[in-house]
Amino acid sequence: MREYFARQGIHTKYEIANALAQEFTQLRDLLPRPRKTWEHERDLMIVFDAIATAIAVNGQGNPEPSEPCI
Repeated sequence: MREYFARQGIHTKYEIANALAQEFTQLRDLLPRPRKTWEHERDLMIVFDAIATAIAVNGQGNPEPSEPCI
């Protein structure tokens, strides 16, 4: 996932979350403030992790149609 976003110049988890919040306006109110090094990650970051993973997997899709699994 991080490799996918790094190709776009987005490197940290917060940068990824911020980019998602810019793209999907519904997420803007959920975006936690950047955390200090000694602070725990906010629970809402898992929402951004899940969305980022889905986007990265979808963006790395196989260009060839896959064979049906029978």
